Amino acid sequence: MSEQSNTTSFDNLIQNNQLRILKAALPYIQLSEQRLLSVYVKILELKNTMELFNKDEGTLSACSLQKENASILDLLQDIRKYCPPDKQDAIDQILNFANMYQMYQTYQTLSKDFEREKKENPDLDTMEQIKSMMSPEQQSIFETYLSGM
Repeated sequence: MSEQSNTTSFDNLIQNNQLRILKAALPYIQLSEQRLLSVYVKILELKNTMELFNKDEGTLSACSLQKENASILDLLQDIRKYCPPDKQDAIDQILNFANMYQMYQTYQTLSKDFEREKKENPDLDTMEQIKSMMSPEQQSIFETYLSGM
């Protein structure tokens, strides 16, 4: 059985097939019974959550990220899929800005490296500097591109 794309790792830890079946059945029963069943489902989820915290930490840490591996961009990517379209667009803009900033930082680093290398070897052409940072396959593609100009 494939999981729904809108469930989180935490949901998967506290929900089982019984709860998913009860939730799927809710729209098909009388309104008065829906209220009672909804409360019952939430009580079962709370019970499962409490049991989860009473178990060893290994179970809960399965849905945790190691602190040094997590970034705000990873968090934004994960929460984006649960947001409405207008909020997804806002998150996309933030992620695009972060990518542009990262590209700018890479450019700055490469620029400094080029300048340092140029001082050490003034005869070295900028194109040769660029090619020296490429794999042989990339160099071939780059040379093909330059010959077509």
